[in-house]
Amino acid sequence: MLTNSWSVMAEVAIIAHPSNENSPNKAQLIKIFLKKNKAFGDGSPAKPIYQKSGQDISKEFNAKVLHKSASQLKSYWTKLMFTGNGSAPKEVKGAGEVIELIANNPSFIGYIDASKVTGEVKVIAKF
Repeated sequence: MLTNSWSVMAEVAIIAHPSNENSPNKAQLIKIFLKKNKAFGDGSPAKPIYQKSGQDISKEFNAKVLHKSASQLKSYWTKLMFTGNGSAPKEVKGAGEVIELIANNPSFIGYIDASKVTGEVKVIAKF
């Protein structure tokens, strides 16, 4: 018996508030999402939002953007908290919550499956 195993790879959209005029490159996005940079290029605050780890879109984001596994990322945040140099970013359940938070706060930046983007947010990058 032959079985097919398909791995569906979603396109990851990095989203921000529609008023956000910044166009960060991948290196800048990595720094923002790892909380090494706390501001966008124009100096306005940048607060990353993650989706719960274990979700397909989180796995795609970790692999395509951060180049880290979930366990590497967990270790990174644990070390950061243990040394007193920061804390893990806000985690939410899904795309709807990410969109709602970003639509109501220009400081937030997050990621969702590109197919779930609405007019309430602005796509600043795709991977």
